[in-house]
Amino acid sequence: MGSYSGQVVIPIGGAEYTVRANLQGRVDSQTVEAFGHRETVRGAPVWGGTLTTVSADLVWEIHQAETLMLRTEDGRVGAFTVTDRVSAADVLHIRGIDLPPFDI
Repeated sequence: MGSYSGQVVIPIGGAEYTVRANLQGRVDSQTVEAFGHRETVRGAPVWGGTLTTVSADLVWEIHQAETLMLRTEDGRVGAFTVTDRVSAADVLHIRGIDLPPFDI
């Protein structure tokens, strides 16, 4: 299991917004039976976490974006979707769509 905690940049419509990210990831695996013996097969990485924004306006911008990408401080990029918003706060819960932008 890996994690990333720090600033990320989210590009939306030609502008770039910096937010605070707390992300976690893991690789799912499953045990299968093949040719008479059991074997563990590595699955796809799963990642997500929270983004803390600076304003409700930025939360709205993120919700309205057609494509959501984030870029970590070391330049790695990951696509994501918003799954929920914490009530009365500018915190978004996200789920990664592809490979995580950090080591897991």
